Amino acid sequence: MSDIVGPLHSHPNGEIDMIMPEVKGVEFDGHGEGWVVYGPGSVHSPTVTGGKAIVLYLLPDGVIKFLR
Repeated sequence: MSDIVGPLHSHPNGEIDMIMPEVKGVEFDGHGEGWVVYGPGSVHSPTVTGGKAIVLYLLPDGVIKFLR
């Protein structure tokens, strides 16, 4: 992902993300390199700022709900 705001969605069962910036200072939802955990029922628009990052998404039971 590169300097992008993704679609708004919720996590009925939560979401676990591993953020791997390509260069120092890149953030995913305001977080730098490492893990981010969103609890069940959380909502966000995935946002990468400051450059490119690879983000590994883990969705318990593969559940995600896209919102408008």
